[in-house]
Amino acid sequence: MSVAVDAPVLEIEDLEVVYERRGRDPVRAVAGVSLSVRRGQILGLVGESGCGKSTLARAVVGLEQRAAGQVRFEGAEVAPLTRRARPAQQTRLQMVFQNPFSSLNPRRKIGAQLREALAMAVGAESGRVSDARVTELLEQVGMPASAAERYPHQFSGGQRQRIAIARALAAGPSVIVLDEPLSSLDASAQAQIANLLVRLSRELDLALVLISHDLAIVQHIVDEVAVMYLGKLVETVPSGELWERPAHPYTEALIGSIPRADGERTLPVALEGEVPDPSAPPAGCRFHPRCPYAMDRCRVEEPPALDVGGGRTAACWLQEGAQTPRRPAEAAAALAARVA
Repeated sequence: MSVAVDAPVLEIEDLEVVYERRGRDPVRAVAGVSLSVRRGQILGLVGESGCGKSTLARAVVGLEQRAAGQVRFEGAEVAPLTRRARPAQQTRLQMVFQNPFSSLNPRRKIGAQLREALAMAVGAESGRVSDARVTELLEQVGMPASAAERYPHQFSGGQRQRIAIARALAAGPSVIVLDEPLSSLDASAQAQIANLLVRLSRELDLALVLISHDLAIVQHIVDEVAVMYLGKLVETVPSGELWERPAHPYTEALIGSIPRADGERTLPVALEGEVPDPSAPPAGCRFHPRCPYAMDRCRVEEPPALDVGGGRTAACWLQEGAQTPRRPAEAAAALAARVA
């Protein structure tokens, strides 16, 4: 199926993922998320642990059942994976997991695993895939040809993650979803893999959905940021603008929690408390129990994703009627002055 040049290559619409629990309230891990990603774009999905990021990622590629909503890849609906063969088109939607060691077969050489992935992409037998193609794939992620004759345990964490990325590239993908691909690596390896992802996206016109809890890493990689809290998106914003003027109190607090070399915080707002139980989310705005600017309205009315201009959205009543995004502290002070 052909896709218009400017059309999103991946579209997520009102996606919900619900986990039923016997004798207990169900957990609505993803509660109506809508996103889109274009070719060559790097989208960062950020939030604290437990906010639903990884569940969303797995649902997007078909590893989790959807309770509601749609996921369209290159214009076609993404079907949940079953024991049957994956639809050919859907193989171009790939995923890289947090722990590369657990996603690689420890008993098979790297070359054999890449050869198998290449063969599956073209519907051929692995024996018909040339060594040159395996070498090309390894070199594409900065690994030597000799890596093909070694086993996963013979590599560092960063090298294994490069190999996992190479295996995803074997399918000739147009979208790769990466679930915390840097979190288990040391700082040096994180920087190297981050640079690799940016290069691959630009060179291959490849869309990436990068899931992370670390905004400091995301800042240097992504083009756009989607901030998730308790199963919902609270803000979507071009990356550069996020740091200059966050529009949601949760985003402001996440940025403020990033440590600086001088020991100070970027912003004076500290994020306190824990993420509430997703099986019993607060009424109104889900963030209001932890929000320093919460109003009476926030406790009873859930804010929609408000358009604040420039392609940005923020699910916060402080932004209602705003033509441009306002810092939460400034908006709260202005509102208090009007009320007074």
